[in-house]
Amino acid sequence: MMSQKENFFRFYLTEADPWYTGDFDATFDDVISGCRGLLEYIKEVYNL
Repeated sequence: MMSQKENFFRFYLTEADPWYTGDFDATFDDVISGCRGLLEYIKEVYNL
């Protein structure tokens, strides 16, 4: 299982680009996944 930090950074490495793919659903899923990963990382680092 990926850590929150790995999940956050995975977004930047694998994001779908709808300009080329036309797949806005995949892009949305990538954005949501990255945001959730970032939120979990922030909560972990700052003990929230």
